[in-house]
Amino acid sequence: MKKMLRVRGLTTGEDRSDLIRLHALDRDSEVFPRWTVAKLTCNGRSRYVVVLGQDTAPGSIELDFDHRQAFGVQKKETYEFELKKAGRIGQLKYLLQAHDPMLKLPTWIALFSLIAGLLLPLFQWLLGEFWTWLWM
Repeated sequence: MKKMLRVRGLTTGEDRSDLIRLHALDRDSEVFPRWTVAKLTCNGRSRYVVVLGQDTAPGSIELDFDHRQAFGVQKKETYEFELKKAGRIGQLKYLLQAHDPMLKLPTWIALFSLIAGLLLPLFQWLLGEFWTWLWM
């Protein structure tokens, strides 16, 4: 979905969770319901964000300071934004790159645990083969 939207700032307290706010008229509510992870693109730059609603200003997008800087946009200016729903890989990328440590840290721990759990039997088998070879 591509749309021209006027940039507004997010309210205090919502600026660390990679949130954006869009009016229901500016997004397809069935494709992008609240709390959907999506890839937002503007000025040739993309970021994974969480889409929430807002009911005060149709035709606008609310972005925090970091997102405005990353996209190179200014408040009260209008830009073309493209929003695509993130698939499973996109959701994982969002969690691994999230600015909120409460999202990022558990995801990295889970990923490390998965990799270690998959590789540990291989290391045990190789070590067993090595010891068998060494003592023969």
